[in-house]
This record gives sequence, structure tokens and C-alpha cells, in this order.
Amino acid sequence: MSSSCCHTPPAQPIPFGPYALFSFFLSITLHFLSMGHTTVPYNSILQLLISSIVVLYFGFPILKFFWKSIQIFKPDMFTLLGFGILTAYIYSLFGIVFSRASPPTLFFDAAGAITTLVLAGQWIEQRSGEKLQSALKKLLSLTPPTARLLSGSTEKIIPWSEIQPGQHLLVLPIVTGK
Repeated sequence: MSSSCCHTPPAQPIPFGPYALFSFFLSITLHFLSMGHTTVPYNSILQLLISSIVVLYFGFPILKFFWKSIQIFKPDMFTLLGFGILTAYIYSLFGIVFSRASPPTLFFDAAGAITTLVLAGQWIEQRSGEKLQSALKKLLSLTPPTARLLSGSTEKIIPWSEIQPGQHLLVLPIVTGK
């Protein structure tokens, strides 16, 4: 296995925004079902279906990052989150299949909520990264093509490509036409 980080950006960005929004609405529904204030036929099965969509479909990128961190033996945030999500989901699945209690104790809502919050966090991180990248490009566009090299008491204008480490440069404020 490679020793690279498991959270490298894919070639096609993951649409965390829509994933987080759809996951949010499904998780709200899941939460109301799990509270038990409403009597819905096949409540446990309905919770299983909704949480499966949230955890296994919308949460697939999180589970993928989790699996990669396990494969390369580099635990990170996604290792913790993946264990938490899958523990709640699998425990609830076993509760439906093997529990004799009626209704069984289920944590599908916890798995859905964790998945939704992580997706929302990834969406915020993705948006802030895009804004940072745009701001850095704008900042770099302000770079002048030449620099003023100070050698003793004289100034010499040189192209940026000729600047060497250790040279002393004169930095002047930018005067804009506005």
C-alpha cells in the first residue's frame, strides 16, 4: 500500500453540498421516526431504509476515506467517524434482525446525524478552499513583472526570474488608478 494521505482530493470534486442537503432532510425524517412519538407501520424497517440511503449512499465518500485510512494504517478523523457511523448502523441492523425486544433499541438516527454533520463540514471546508484559491490567484495577479534590487546604495530593476535568495529588494506600495 502507498503511504500517501487518504484524504487527497479526487479528480472530480465530490458534491458535498447536495449530499449534505439531501442527507439533512432524510436525517430529520429519521430523527422524527426514531423519537417514537408517531406510530408508523414498519417503523424499524423504514428507519433502516432511510439510514441506508444516508449512510451508504450519501456517506459513501466518508466511508471510502475511512477504508483508505484503515488500509494504510494511518488513523485520522475519518477513522474515528467511520467507526462511529458503522458501529451505530451495524448495531441497529443487528437490533432489527436479532432483538426480541419490541421495539428494538436502534441508533440509525445517530448514524444519519453523524454522516450529515460530517458532510456539512466537508462542504464548508470545500467552499472555503475554493474561496482561498480564488483569493490567492487574485493576490498573485498583483505581482509586478520586475523587482528593484538594492546593491549598496544603488537600485537596479531586474525581472522576477533573476531574483536569488539573500538579495535585498525594495518593495514599494502599489498605486492604483481608482
